Amino acid sequence: MTIMKDLFKRTPALRQVEHSFQAAVQSMLRTYRAGGKFLACGNGGSAAASTGSYRMI
Repeated sequence: MTIMKDLFKRTPALRQVEHSFQAAVQSMLRTYRAGGKFLACGNGGSAAASTGSYRMI
């Protein structure tokens, strides 16, 4: 089983966006293989939650 198939099997809520998700991954792979860059940004919320470096107010 591929990583993505396993992801969608374990997370049913993602199934409704599976086609878009796979298209985005393919686009990123094409860009990377052609020597391009993929830049991802976020607010750090998930990282803070996983390390416990946040506090509830």
